[in-house]
Amino acid sequence: MGLLTIAKPALVAAAAICSTGVGAQNPETGQPLKLSFGNIDPEEGEISVSVCTEPQLEERYSGGSSDCLASARVPAKEGAQVVFDDLPPGIYAVTAYHDEDTSGALDFDTRGIPFEATGNAHGARGSFGPPTFDQMKITIAPASDGAGTLTYRIRMFRYDF
Repeated sequence: MGLLTIAKPALVAAAAICSTGVGAQNPETGQPLKLSFGNIDPEEGEISVSVCTEPQLEERYSGGSSDCLASARVPAKEGAQVVFDDLPPGIYAVTAYHDEDTSGALDFDTRGIPFEATGNAHGARGSFGPPTFDQMKITIAPASDGAGTLTYRIRMFRYDF
């Protein structure tokens, strides 16, 4: 089981501007977010996870830029973990996919159904499309509030038809 910790001070400053508006002066760090992954089969390739604001997720879904506030890739092993310890406080969606072939993209069949497993906060699954932001949103509290680490287990799910 591997643990990857993501800490990029420049990301915090850029993220604070994106989430609070242009001209944000004093970006505050939020509580750490720890994600662990289950139902990894096969244990090949990588798990790609993203933490997105609502506008970023909407742009990703519409085929635009796939850049989100933070992202990471870890080896696809049962119990793999990622810790984001520099996110600004806010409301975000957490989404992941199992990149079995390490292509760097989620692969789909001709009907638009993912070949590779996906997983989201709260076990959110879409119906005739991806889950909504509201279905997979989480709240990162300010670290100054004394909030401990926010922990989620993401269970990967494969659509088998």
